[in-house]
Amino acid sequence: MRRRMRRGLGLAEVVACLAIVGATALLIAMALPRSRSSARVATCRRNLMQIGVATAVFAQRADALPAVPPLGESGPSPLLTLLRGLGQGNFDDMADPAKPPPKRGTGPAGAGYLSGLTCPADRSALSTFHPAPISYRAVAGPGPDGVGGPFAPGRSTTVAEVQGGDGAGHTLGFVERLVGGGSGGSKPRGAYRRVPGPVGDGPCAEGPMLDDAGSSWAVADWRSTLANHALTPNAGPSCIAADGQTARISASSGHSGLAHGLLLDGSVRAFTDRIDPEVWRRWSTLRGSPRGAAPAPPT
Repeated sequence: MRRRMRRGLGLAEVVACLAIVGATALLIAMALPRSRSSARVATCRRNLMQIGVATAVFAQRADALPAVPPLGESGPSPLLTLLRGLGQGNFDDMADPAKPPPKRGTGPAGAGYLSGLTCPADRSALSTFHPAPISYRAVAGPGPDGVGGPFAPGRSTTVAEVQGGDGAGHTLGFVERLVGGGSGGSKPRGAYRRVPGPVGDGPCAEGPMLDDAGSSWAVADWRSTLANHALTPNAGPSCIAADGQTARISASSGHSGLAHGLLLDGSVRAFTDRIDPEVWRRWSTLRGSPRGAAPAPPT
């Protein structure tokens, strides 16, 4: 009986196998960054939703949104007021406004790092340069004076005012904003100019570039916790008047071409850089939001 000779792989088969392996590895390598990006978006949206639940619970109990003190008084930010009012140390446990977590005393003992307040797409927020970074800001209003929005300084907005205007589903309460890197303005979207002021509707004047934006989530001011819609998302440069009363501080993010916002009904939506400036300003007011003009979905 003749023994059959085993034939090895020829050159063509080897080349074909290598091509298949290479193509598979390339597809995996291309998918990994997209997967990481999707995970960062999901975490960022979850953080905003938890802030939304906390806001809803606070509003149910107080019949109002957290009040913002007048600028210059170094009062508590809306986020700190939420945590104190709910007796929580972070927003991580907030999941369902119908079943809020029990109070845990008086809330946070001090302004330190809180994981639920930093977006993983915001690299400066994850660094150790600032001890209490914040990637999300309360919307004060459409213009540099911070008037007309749900978190306008110097006043408290009631639930009836929200519902009597455009309603909770048509008003932005919080938006993303990149933290400054503490590196002398090397990251323009996280930095801002300090200008003589008052800041108006025109472009920002020339001034020194500062990179400490978002350095503390506990204080209510333009530097860290308040935003307005005088600029569209990711536009710049931002600026703050030297007296701290007026500013052009809008949304920005580490996500490509968009920034997320939390509506007062608890939903989170993505807004593109190309949104019409007037439409963007309307989203920041208690009255005048564009009903039916839905932002672009996340990509």
